This record gives sequence, structure tokens and C-alpha cells, in this order.
Amino acid sequence: MPVKKIDTAFGHSLPPEAPHNITFHIPGWETARALRRGEKYVYDRLDSIYPRFGPWREVKELANVLHPLFSLPESHSLILFPSPAIVPAAVAFAASPSRKPEHRVHPHELLFRAVDLPLTLPLPSEPQADLDPLAHPGRGGGGDVHAHGAVVRLYAVAYPTDRAPGALGVWQNYGVGISSRLAAALLPAARDGRARVLGWSATAAEDAAPALEAIPQATHLPLGPAHEALRRRVAGLAGGKGGAVRPEDVWLYPTGMGAVYRASQALHEVRGHGTVAVLGSVFHSSWALFGEGQGGMKHFGRCGGDSRVIEELDEWLEGERQAGRKTAFIFAEFPCNPILVSVDLVRLKQVADKYDVPVVLDETIGSFCNIDVSHLADVIITSITKSLSGYANVMGGAVSIPPSSRCYAAITAALRARFRNEYFHADALKLLANSADYHARSAVLNRNALALASWLAREHVARAESPVVGVLYPPFTDSAASFAAVMREPYKVQARTSWESLLRPSEAAATDGTTTAAAAATTTTTSSSSSTTTAATKANDNDDDEEEEVLFQPGHGCLLAVEFTSIRVAIAFYDHLSVFHGPHLGAHHTLAFPFNDAIWISAPQEFKDYLRSFGARGEQVRISVGLEDEETLIDTFKAALDKAEEEWRAELREKEERDEEAAGAAGAAGAASSSS
Repeated sequence: MPVKKIDTAFGHSLPPEAPHNITFHIPGWETARALRRGEKYVYDRLDSIYPRFGPWREVKELANVLHPLFSLPESHSLILFPSPAIVPAAVAFAASPSRKPEHRVHPHELLFRAVDLPLTLPLPSEPQADLDPLAHPGRGGGGDVHAHGAVVRLYAVAYPTDRAPGALGVWQNYGVGISSRLAAALLPAARDGRARVLGWSATAAEDAAPALEAIPQATHLPLGPAHEALRRRVAGLAGGKGGAVRPEDVWLYPTGMGAVYRASQALHEVRGHGTVAVLGSVFHSSWALFGEGQGGMKHFGRCGGDSRVIEELDEWLEGERQAGRKTAFIFAEFPCNPILVSVDLVRLKQVADKYDVPVVLDETIGSFCNIDVSHLADVIITSITKSLSGYANVMGGAVSIPPSSRCYAAITAALRARFRNEYFHADALKLLANSADYHARSAVLNRNALALASWLAREHVARAESPVVGVLYPPFTDSAASFAAVMREPYKVQARTSWESLLRPSEAAATDGTTTAAAAATTTTTSSSSSTTTAATKANDNDDDEEEEVLFQPGHGCLLAVEFTSIRVAIAFYDHLSVFHGPHLGAHHTLAFPFNDAIWISAPQEFKDYLRSFGARGEQVRISVGLEDEETLIDTFKAALDKAEEEWRAELREKEERDEEAAGAAGAAGAASSSS
């Protein structure tokens, strides 16, 4: 079958194109490297972007409209946040010794402003209110008018433009900047003169940020029915052997990294600023967040079935205890991104309990529908941007606390005390709508990823005459048993779920962006488990007309990676692979990205060597499978692998020629030496 070519223009999003899409197609390995290096020629051609990379489109436009109102110097650019807590965070980040000297921004060079803007809704880009995602994928949830006219207070962090990398990291790594939908809802007021710039402005002292109590109090984004429904949705998916997760024990944030950041803050408040023990390969922003934290990070790289990671962690924790030092928490992705290794969570929990250290698990890649970590995690973090949303057009993050958590009371109290809503209602509604066909999509993602990984393992890894040296996918790793140990049993879900049925307004949500125990107590849910119908299913039961149910078979998720004999061969494969090229996972179309090589392209060689020591190699290509036909997907990969084999054989021939030349030269030198 002829391989279909990707006709999406460079820098544009996966189809269907829409204003708030979060992907971009940038074909070619060298382009991925250039993107990570921040090269202008790539960014100048981007029409879409992953929002945490930096302010884009509506966000950038809002910043440009507000800039002259703030009386800022032309030398400065600005980023916008809904929380005043970003002020000290930005000062600490920009001035950190971790910044390169040429990017470091001294505290007194940062300028802070605040502005009030009313919301204008609905968004003109999303007028439809009643589209079903099953009939119109990714199109539900439009027409939101909740809190129209409500005033939102934004905090601007202005920084020297010529040292942007030193300040933009607070946007990228903390993940709590404003979304494109929020910016779009505030732009009309900014354009027509309804922005009210507060009299407050501040510059940090040479060695300290402005006092938090001196910053104007936040108004916070209004909470609404979509927040409540999405919390109920996540709670119903997250529970299991650890008990039913209650909606009031789910916290929503603008992004997955926002969830990591806010959970980390709460845990440090409870536990003190101790060291974070991190296991396995983790997302680079999480690495930066923990590594630059006050207590630092202790990293355990090798976490596969042939490692001694649990014993090593036990020994380290004992040493820390003997030395009187506190460990803040243990963090792991399950499975690891992007090498798909699965930590032995059962043994990990045993060691963590022995030393009374909380376990924080990011289950994004494994995904709620496939795995149940509720009895093994004290805190569950999920980037709901990924598979739960599935259509790459909205961001979101969730923190869930299972009732079996050893520190349930302390963590929930800390999260509740510091929580002020930063997640825009229109984003929550869009994500809720997208989630309606979560199980149906996940069944296809699981099937496609397993089919592709199995084919690669059978037809290439097992064949001596192949440049493919490994396929990284949970059942094909030496830690397969660790993943299998937390897989859910098959369970029933509704064959069809409308997003409107997920949206059940109640009076449980406060309107000022806070949460209260009284409000939370009005909402309940039944958890999904390995042997019962999910809460999402039960929530959608109709007493008069019961929906048809189907059996959902949990799988291993949408993400895998392919490892080649060399970077050169991997490039040949990637550059001929006719799928979308770019970061992100869990989307409706297949995406490929040379994750390790591109993300760490500027890292010192010794650090790259360390990554290789636990399996994160530059010769790997990360694949997030989509909803394509299984046969089409394999045909597409076969065509690219044919090119990789050609390059591999050429590389072998060149090596043989070099070896022959070297042998000939050595022989000639030996003969000359003998004759003399």
C-alpha cells in the first residue's frame, strides 16, 4: 500500500487546524535539534506551538496590547500569570546560579505590574455548544459563557528581552501561565480600553523579591460547573485498590507541569525542604524543577528489572535517616518517559513506608484506564493534556490523593489551604468534552501501540540483519512484570458517552476560585476498580434508558520508542517517517520525535553519558501512536525502516573500507619497518 505523505505545512498543527491547538509539525531530525536550541529560523515559521514552550498567539498578543499600558521600557518583554505567587518564584528562577551567566537576570532587573480585565464570552473561535466528540472529534465544549464579565486579575513579569531564556523558564517549568483561551477572553477588554492597571508596581531588591503581602491580592479565575464535573471525571478514573478518590481530593491546574509544581510545593510545606528522590527517566522540566529545588534531588537512573534500584534507594534512605536529613518525597513516572521502564511499585511502596516517605507517581503515560496505582501512591499526578484529552487542543493537569495515602490528611490540608484556581473554565469544559470518548480512543491507542511494537520486535529486533536494536514498550522491557502488576482487569464502560452527560452542575463549587470543605462535601463519586464498572460509566447511567456497555481491555498506553544502531541510521529512519514530527503524546494522530537527542542536545557530554547509563540514548525515536488504521501505521513504518536499512548497510560498507584502509596502512608501515 502506498504510504500517505504528510501535507501539513511546516510549523502548523495536526489537523484539523484550530486556534487553540497545541501541536506543530516540524519535519526532520535537525529541525528538532534547532527547535530545542531556540534557533530563530524555526520559531519564525511556527504557526502553532506547545503552550508551555512560551507565550504564543493570543497570549503573545495580549502581552503586546498590555505592554504600553504598563509603562515598561522597550527593552523588556512580559509574561502573564493569574497568581501573585509567581513574583517571588520568577525572581528566584531568573537569578538562580543554575541559569547560564549570559541569561541570568538580576532581581532588580525584573519589573512587576498587575491589571484587571473582564472576561468576554463566548470565545468567537468556539461558538458550538452541542457538538458530540464522537461525531465531531475534538469539537465539543464550545459556546461557554460561564462568568462572562467577571474580572480577572493578571500579574505581569517583565524581563530584559535579550536574556529571555533566563526568565521564560518560569513559564516553561512551572506551567502556571495563562492559556490561549483565557487570553482570547481578555483581549477584547484590553483592546477597547477596559483594562484597569493597578497603581501597584514593583521592582525586586538586589537580593530579594517584593514581599508577597505587599502584592495586590489575587481575584483568581472563577470556578464553574466544568471544574466540578472534570474533578468528578478524574476522581472516577483515578481510584481503585486504594479506595474511591473523592472529587474534593482532585485539584486541577493549567498544565501537567503546573500539577507537578503545585503538588511539590504542598509536599515541601508538609515535609520541609528535603531532598527529592527521583527514580528513572523523567520529563526534563520535572528534572529541572526538582534539581533546582531548595533540597535538591537524588537521582536513581537504572530502574529496570535487572537493576538494584530498590535496594539502592533503601540504603540511601537509611543513610539520610542516620544523618538526620529529611527526604521530601519519592517521585517516579510510570512508566518512564521516554524509555518506558516500569519501576517495581510494590517494592517501592514497601521501602517508602519503612522510612515514612510519600510516593508521588506521574501516571500520565500508563494512563488511568490501563493502570491502577491508587494503592501504591500517596499522590497521583496526571497531565490530562495527553490521553484523557486526546485531541491536542487544550491543556490541563490534575493532582489526585487516594484515601489510602499515608499522609492523606496532611497533603489534602496543604493543597486545600494554598489552592486558588488558575485553570480557566473554558479550558476545563473543552477537556471534559474531549474526555467523553476516552475509553474508545484508548482502546485504539493501546491496540495500535502493541501492534506496532510487536511487529518491530518480531520483524526487526529479532532479525540479525536489522539496524533496530530495541523496541521500548512496557511488555518488551525487562520490567514488564512491574507494569503488569498494576494493570487493571477488564471492566465495562458505556459504549457511547455524550460530554453533556458528564457535565452535571451543582452548587458544590465556590465562585471565588477557592475550595471549601463544605462545598466539596456536596459531591460524591464511586471509584473505578480493577473489577467493577468505572465511576464515569455509573455517573452516566440513565435510570429510564440504560446505555449499552462494552468490555474495556486495559493495555500499555500509546507511547513507545525505537532504538537504532547509530544516530546516523536513526536520522535516516526519522527523516523518511511519514507521520507528524513534533513533541506531545496521546494525540489523535501519530507523532514522532527524537526526544533524547533533541531535548539534551546542549547538555554536557558527561551528562549525556549518564543518561545513556540508564537507557536514555540519542539513537532512540519516541513514538506516540494515534488513531490511524493499524495496517496503515505498520506500512508507514516499514517504508521508513527500509531507508534506515539502506543507510545502515552504507554505514557498514564505509566502516569496512576504513578498516581495510587502516589494515593496509598498518601493513605497509610494518613492511617498511622490516626492510629498514
